[in-house]
Amino acid sequence: MVSDCTQKDKLPLSTIASLSREELVDRLLHFHGKFAFDFNRQYLEQQPTAQLRHILVAAFKHASRQPPC
Repeated sequence: MVSDCTQKDKLPLSTIASLSREELVDRLLHFHGKFAFDFNRQYLEQQPTAQLRHILVAAFKHASRQPPC
């Protein structure tokens, strides 16, 4: 049976792990998901790199959730 639901693109964890700090900030500032982030560059640049990775992973996990069919 074929589902009408579409799966969102996923960014592999290994890719997120290899992103530089600046790339993480850029990805978060330009993330297009089901919700808009209210982060500015100054706030993100004050966060530890591990926290930036955590936020990006969570954003992709949330964006990849499929609605009920």
